[in-house]
Amino acid sequence: MLRVAVLISRLGSGGGGEGTLTDWAKAILQNGDDCDVLIGKSTLRQRLRLRHQIRRFVGSTPGKLVVSPLCRLVDLRVAPAVSSSDFVRGGERRWTAVRFLLDPRRVRAQKVLQRAESVLVGEECSPRGLRELRVASRSAHLVFHHNGNPLDFSKDWLRRTSSRAQPHGGDDQTYFEAFSSVVFQSEAHREIFSEMYQTARQNTAVIWPSCDERKVEQCAGRSSPFKPEHFNLVTVAKFNPIKNQLNILKAFLAISDEYPALHLTLIGGSIADRTYLHECVEFVALNGLSSRVSLLGYREDAMRYLAHADVFAHFSVGDGVSRAVREAAFLKKPMVLATDPGNRSFLSPEGAIFVDPSNVAQAAQAISAFVNSVGIRDRYAEVANLRYSSKSSWPLFVINVKNFFDATGHGSTVGLRSPPGVLGLPAAVQSPPDS
Repeated sequence: MLRVAVLISRLGSGGGGEGTLTDWAKAILQNGDDCDVLIGKSTLRQRLRLRHQIRRFVGSTPGKLVVSPLCRLVDLRVAPAVSSSDFVRGGERRWTAVRFLLDPRRVRAQKVLQRAESVLVGEECSPRGLRELRVASRSAHLVFHHNGNPLDFSKDWLRRTSSRAQPHGGDDQTYFEAFSSVVFQSEAHREIFSEMYQTARQNTAVIWPSCDERKVEQCAGRSSPFKPEHFNLVTVAKFNPIKNQLNILKAFLAISDEYPALHLTLIGGSIADRTYLHECVEFVALNGLSSRVSLLGYREDAMRYLAHADVFAHFSVGDGVSRAVREAAFLKKPMVLATDPGNRSFLSPEGAIFVDPSNVAQAAQAISAFVNSVGIRDRYAEVANLRYSSKSSWPLFVINVKNFFDATGHGSTVGLRSPPGVLGLPAAVQSPPDS
């Protein structure tokens, strides 16, 4: 039985990294291993809810689950670390932060990291936090879960490290080299990484992410939230310029007169800077689309809307493999997606219509193709569902996670040129090569 610690920066963000790391925790527990989930920023209610969500996946050989706050033991971008040195020699830390040093749960977090055989962490750990994590976890196998495009991570590196004092932070390659393994969500992103960091020595692997299939099926079994006379185009993403909701709105406007039954529903909260959300709201109002477009904000039941959609649109760039895309593929939905390496690698060119999200005419043409032809919708949806089943089904994801930790626990290596998707799986369940 393995003991794995999973570090999640915060709960309630609605971000892809939070959901994917939670899925890893579920798979670890389902495999009968012990899983300790440490949270950088959360409330008691959020932790109890997360614990309940993960406990549903306990396996036939029950592993132990602990969900606990990190108590600022490790420096994260959204939860800066607190140490005794912060309060000496004119440190800038407020004395109210002493409570983190005195919190008994901090000692528990230290013990969790000390006894962990592997530690899984996302992109929120700072260079200082990585050094603190290495000291706290001693000889544990550190695994970096790469939740997006390595090119974007590299571009963000200077911004992230310069936004706060990070002495001796090093460059992004130095950061990666502190990890024993780097795990990607798609083969395309691993290939980009290998080209960018040709001298990198850490092991790499691709574990195609999955989704909570039972929850998705439950949402699909509920009544439709839409009017039966509408043809429903749905998008699910937090309002952010990189998600390109405004371009979806522009494409919708371009064909709205041609298809009076077409209705657009946008679901998702907003980043802290709500300027982009307000821009989208203003666009709807100025173009008289209030009766044709629904902006619903963040919804717990977003999957219900996705399950009853006629077409799913997702123009986000920089994703790993978007959770909403995986859910749509599982539900066998036709999709119009931004040409992005992760989602394209996952679905293949035959699994969705891929467009340049800045090309409104091209996007409008793709949506029109789906509205006009049920045959085209069915053809793309069938391929998407087959790709999901062969790469990302929940049972396959659980096996892949188990094999990954089994391989790392026994000192096996996963080289840059190893096959996509799995580590040592039987041929019968290996993912097919990308088209």
